[in-house]
Amino acid sequence: MNKVQPLMTLKEINNIKKKLKSSNSQYSERNYLLFLIGINTGLRAGDLTSLTIDDVKKIQFEITEQKTNKKILVFLENIKDEIFNYINNNSNYYYLFHSRNGGHIGRNQAFEILKRKYNISPHVMRKTYSTHFLIKLLKLDIKDIKIDPDIAIEYIQKILNHSNRSETLRYFNTNEKDFEKALKEFKL
Repeated sequence: MNKVQPLMTLKEINNIKKKLKSSNSQYSERNYLLFLIGINTGLRAGDLTSLTIDDVKKIQFEITEQKTNKKILVFLENIKDEIFNYINNNSNYYYLFHSRNGGHIGRNQAFEILKRKYNISPHVMRKTYSTHFLIKLLKLDIKDIKIDPDIAIEYIQKILNHSNRSETLRYFNTNEKDFEKALKEFKL
C-alpha cells in the first residue's frame, strides 16, 4: 500500500486551489470547496461529502463521525466567505456536495474527482490539515508560553479522533533526507 504524503508547501496547496477554480467543469466550484473544507477541517471523506448546507451555514457545528461514531467539532470561520459564495449559487440543494441525482457525492466519487484530475486524495487533504495544524501549534506563542510538542500531538490525535498516538504519528511526513539534515544541523 502506498503511503500518501501531505501537501507540504503553501505553493502546492495554492496550485491545486488555482487548478480547481479554473476548471471548466460545471462542478468546479463544488470541487474547489470540497478541497478547501477538506484541508481546513481534516474531516474524513465520508463525513466531508455528507455535509449539508444547513450544517455549514452554522460555521461552527458538531457532527458524529461515520467511522468512529464519535462527536467532532467543525470550525469554518476562516473560510466562511467561500462557503457562503458557494451556497448562494447552490441554495436549492440539501447536500453541500451534491451529485447529479440530487443526493450527495460519495467518498469514492470524491476520491475519483480529486485523484483523476489533481492527483491527490481525500486522505492527502486530511494529512495536509494535520501537518499544517501541527506546525501552527508548535509555532504558537501565547504570552511566552510555548506549546509542548507532545501536547501538540495529543491535540492532533483528538482532532482526528485517533484511538492512539502511534496512529497520529504516522500522519506526519518524515523522510531520510530530512532526518539526516536535522542530525547535521543539530548543535546545542
